[in-house]
Amino acid sequence: MKLAFCLFKYFPYGGMERNMLAIASACIERDHQVTVVCHQWHGPGQRFLEVIKLPVAGFTNAGRMKEFAQQVITWRRKNPVDLLVGFNKFPGLDIYYAADTCFAYRARHERNWLYRQLPRSRQYMAFERAVFSVGSLTEILEVSTAQRQRFVECYQTPEHRFHTLPPGIARNRVMPENHEEIRRTTRQALALEDNVKVLLTIGSDFQRKGVDRCIRALPALNRKVKPLLLLVVGKGRPDKMHQLADSLGVGSQVRLLGARDDVPALLQAADVFLHPAYEENTGNVILEAAIAGLPVVATDVCGYAHFIEDYQLGAVVYSPFQVENLVAKVASVLDRDRDHWRHQGAHLASTGDIFSRPQRAAEYIEAIGAKRGIC
Repeated sequence: MKLAFCLFKYFPYGGMERNMLAIASACIERDHQVTVVCHQWHGPGQRFLEVIKLPVAGFTNAGRMKEFAQQVITWRRKNPVDLLVGFNKFPGLDIYYAADTCFAYRARHERNWLYRQLPRSRQYMAFERAVFSVGSLTEILEVSTAQRQRFVECYQTPEHRFHTLPPGIARNRVMPENHEEIRRTTRQALALEDNVKVLLTIGSDFQRKGVDRCIRALPALNRKVKPLLLLVVGKGRPDKMHQLADSLGVGSQVRLLGARDDVPALLQAADVFLHPAYEENTGNVILEAAIAGLPVVATDVCGYAHFIEDYQLGAVVYSPFQVENLVAKVASVLDRDRDHWRHQGAHLASTGDIFSRPQRAAEYIEAIGAKRGIC
């Protein structure tokens, strides 16, 4: 089949983008042709992919996305493909990879009437309706069954259009045999003393991922664990986080490292992984950290938080969030020996279905094509 994968912006460190590349690779391995259609592509190109960049104009992000969606439809008319697979919500998709939460649900239950009337909100809800409404033909590859109920509540989407995917964790996150050597050299490169306890959090969009919660926990944690350092990896607004840390007197204990390619090594250098997100559809980083051998402390809003309890990988902080609970959970997991958490992570890696998302997504894409008489 000729497939077009559509997303507005490619950023090499985003979880959705990495999953897009993995699914594209799996489809190509099954002899399908994949073209990526986007507005922006940041980072290196991929040898196995043709990338088409469509220029758009507009004063707002929502306006640019609207024009991009129209341009994709025009592009498809001139360049026929068998299936259009979207990684953002757009009209005209054959398949949508549902990495985002339900916008309409949040607008109804977490925002006021005025927010729902804003042009930006109205457009995003219109895009979402084009995917999930009863009359839409778009098939949905979901990564979180919890979000399904919200979409059904808002749009009455027929259940048969949802296809559930397992996690798709990269195997290079599994703790390697030379993990102690990697830990030692990485900590040396970061100028960390052996006795420093390192808290690690990873994720772009610092506000949504709860980086501020990690920082707010440090003053109380300092009374329980010393010496302590927080490493923040990802793309966000570092100025706000630095200001918060300085205001709490922990500025010297927070390092914002930006987006990085050496995440597997950083996982080995850390002592606990924090993911106190405000909102998180899944949370691949939870599983990545666990199979790297780290204890994980995450909020219950994360779609993959259940893995923490199912496989005893650390601790879950329940809603309503209180920083005192985060502090207590972090202190408790740090009391356990590192070998304990490495054993738990190895058990997840060897018994859990956490690697097969790209292959399963390719199978669903083929099945949808077959149902439509394409292949």
